[in-house]
Amino acid sequence: MEHLLEIIHQNLSDENFDVRALSHDIRYSRTQTYRRIKNLTSLAPSVFIAEQRLLRARAMLFETNLTIAQIGYATGFKDAGYFSRAFKRRFGETAGAVRETRK
Repeated sequence: MEHLLEIIHQNLSDENFDVRALSHDIRYSRTQTYRRIKNLTSLAPSVFIAEQRLLRARAMLFETNLTIAQIGYATGFKDAGYFSRAFKRRFGETAGAVRETRK
């Protein structure tokens, strides 16, 4: 699991990093990757990667002074609007509201 997380975190800023790229990096077939991640996390690999992106983005709100859009792009989201919607859906509050809590 640590190796899997390390690979995902190394590639978070790559908006094209997906299950196929992850499978290649860990040297498993896509089917094996799906089964292993599903067994370890109860999440589909694409959902697990998105979850890691959002968790990192949330941490960056506290650690950096980057704009919310810059954080979205830095964590591999192609569209700032989609990032904002995904963030709110996952955490129940906007990225701006989370950033305000650090002040």
